[in-house]
Amino acid sequence: MKPSAVAWIPGRLHTPKMGDAAEDAINLSALAPTLGFTCREYLKTYTQALETAVERGEGGVVVAQRRAAVLDGLLGALYCAANAASKAKG
Repeated sequence: MKPSAVAWIPGRLHTPKMGDAAEDAINLSALAPTLGFTCREYLKTYTQALETAVERGEGGVVVAQRRAAVLDGLLGALYCAANAASKAKG
């Protein structure tokens, strides 16, 4: 079993350093240099919309479900990109 890119260590998140299976890592930012900016803008746009919904008095559960859908969409897109890149890498 290959080590994951991010490992859970009680009390903190551990991001591997060079040598911790870094040779197996796929750098999506190298393949899509604006990926970080795009992800931040995606989250910023939806966060603003959700904040507006809260200010209008929409229910917390409804807003939380929409927030979960936003994160699910982002993670789904990143998974597809990583999966395609890993298949291309071989």
